[in-house]
Amino acid sequence: MTKRLEIAEAVKKFLDGFGEDYRYDEEAVRFEADIELECRLNGTRLFLVPQDDGLIVYASVHLEAWPETLLAAAEYITRVNHGLPGGNFELDMDNGMINYKMYVNCNDGPPSERDIVTGMAVPVAVINRYGDGLIDVIESGKPPKEAVIEAENRNRGE
Repeated sequence: MTKRLEIAEAVKKFLDGFGEDYRYDEEAVRFEADIELECRLNGTRLFLVPQDDGLIVYASVHLEAWPETLLAAAEYITRVNHGLPGGNFELDMDNGMINYKMYVNCNDGPPSERDIVTGMAVPVAVINRYGDGLIDVIESGKPPKEAVIEAENRNRGE
């Protein structure tokens, strides 16, 4: 069994035991799970993609930056990404699609339950924290710097 398949098996075992609804694409060796959010984005789809050296988790943001909002979205994402531990937002400048990506290192063997939980929870937590600000920038034209400050203050209870 390849290391990638060992990682996939660990993820499958975790998801089966966790009781989370998920889909598995055996050919692509990729898991998908829909997760509810606490921000105005409502939900995200997690893609768990085993690699030979780790597990990449993508969380799709169900919001696109259109050409007229692309640069503002890029500024917002850059400001949010600065100092984020463990992952980052990505913006496809060609189609406006936005994802959060996290990498779980598996060089020492398949991921533990804790590794998988972290790999799934961090993207959800980050999108919950910054999702409303992203909506404000893309849909309402709020200045990106102001939206980041508000997101960080709102989540501190200020």
